[in-house]
Amino acid sequence: MSLKWTDMKPSKYNFIFPFEESSFLLYNASSGGFARVDADTVNLLTKMERKEEIDTNNTDIAQVIENLEEGRFIVPEDLDEIALLKILTNARRFGSRSLGLTIAPTLACNFACTYCYEDHVNVTMGAETISAVEEFLRRETRAIDLLGIAWFGGEPLLAVDIIEKISTFIFDLEKDKDFHYESGMVTNGYLLDRKKAEKLIELEITKVQITIDGPQEVHDVRRPLKTGKGTFQRILNNVVDISDILRAISIRVNVDTSNMNQVPELFDILKSYGLKDKIGIYFSPVHVFSTICRDISGDCLSHEVFSRHEINLFKKAVEKGFRIWRYPGPLYGYCGAVNLNSLVIDPRGDFHKCWNTVGEESEAVGSLSEPMKMNSILIKWLSWDPFENRECRECRFLPICMGGCPYLLRTRSKNCDPWKYNLEEMLRLYYSTKPRTEPSAK
Repeated sequence: MSLKWTDMKPSKYNFIFPFEESSFLLYNASSGGFARVDADTVNLLTKMERKEEIDTNNTDIAQVIENLEEGRFIVPEDLDEIALLKILTNARRFGSRSLGLTIAPTLACNFACTYCYEDHVNVTMGAETISAVEEFLRRETRAIDLLGIAWFGGEPLLAVDIIEKISTFIFDLEKDKDFHYESGMVTNGYLLDRKKAEKLIELEITKVQITIDGPQEVHDVRRPLKTGKGTFQRILNNVVDISDILRAISIRVNVDTSNMNQVPELFDILKSYGLKDKIGIYFSPVHVFSTICRDISGDCLSHEVFSRHEINLFKKAVEKGFRIWRYPGPLYGYCGAVNLNSLVIDPRGDFHKCWNTVGEESEAVGSLSEPMKMNSILIKWLSWDPFENRECRECRFLPICMGGCPYLLRTRSKNCDPWKYNLEEMLRLYYSTKPRTEPSAK
C-alpha cells in the first residue's frame, strides 16, 4: 500500500534541469527514472521537501505523486538511501546467481597499437588448459541462472578453434543444466569477415565491440598491423559485410589529444557506407594502464576534460543521424573486477579480476590448477568499497559512478565518471533523440 505523501520525501539522487517550453527534465540516479515534467511537478517536489500542504484530493496531483513514487523520485521519509544503495550494490556483487567470465584464449595479437597496455607475448591456450576450463565450467555452472562470457585477448579471432571447442562444451552443459547463456567478443575486427561472423552466430556470440579511432589517416597510425600496414579500410569493409549478420555491433573510439579533432570525420564515413542505423558508437578516454604504454601519458585526457569532448562528439554524431546508446543507469556491482562471481581466465590458466592485468602473472588471483583461495590480491579487489570514501558516499552521482574504475583508483585518489561533468547535456541529447513513441519516463 502506498504511503501518504506526508510520509514521503524527494530523493537525494534527483536531478532537475530546465528544458524547453517551460518544462524540466527530471532524472533519478538511483532508479534510472527519467521524465520530462512541467513546472507544477517541480513545485510539488519543492512543497514536499518543505512539508507544505498539498491538495491530494485533486486527482491530477494524486496521479503525479503516484508517478513520482513509481520512479523513486520520492521515497519514504525514513528511508536511508545510501544504506539501500549499499545493500543493492552488495547484493549484486556478492549474491548473484550468475557467473561472468572473460576468457582470453590467446595473448597473441596481429596489431601494434600505439597505446596498448598489453605485452602481447605469443601465449595461446593448450589442450591441458582448455580441459581445465571445461572442468571449471562443469563445476561452476551447477547452481547458476546465467552464464555470460566475453571473449577477449590478445586478438581472440586468432584462436577461433579454441573458442569453438569451449563454446561447444558449454552447449552440451546447457542440455543438462538449467542456465541461460550469452556471450560477446572484443575484437579489433581485422579478421572478422562474413565467414567468421557466421561462425560467431553459430557459436551464439551475438555482440561484438570493434575499435575504430577516426578516419583512415588517423586510425592507421594508431592501430596498424605489426607489419606497419594500415587496418582501417579492411575493418570498415568487414563491418559493412557483417552488419546484416551481427545485430549488435558497437564501434568504440578511443580518444586522446592526438585524434579528438579528427573523430567527427569518422561519422561521415560510417554514414556513407550505410552503417548509420546498424551500429552503435561510443567514446572512451585513453588511459595509461601500465608501464608498457607510459610514453602516451602526455596525450591522455582527464575525465573532466574528456567529458567535454565526449558531449561534443555525441552531438556531432546525432547531427549525422546516429543514435545515442549511452544512458546513465544505476551501476550497482557493474565492474566484474570487484564482483565475487566474475573472473578473467588467461591462456596460461591464471585467474585475474581485471581485464587490464591479463598476462601479468604477478597480478593473478588464482589458477585453474588449484582451488580458489582468499589471497591478498583477491581480497584487495573484493574489499573495494566506494562507500568508505566520504566524498563518494555523499555524492549524488554515486549510483551512476560507484567511485569510478577500481583499477585506476589503485594509482589515483579520485576517478570521477564523466557523468559528473556532462550529465545535463547528455540527458538533453538523449531525450531529443529518443523515439517519440516511447513513454516520457524511462
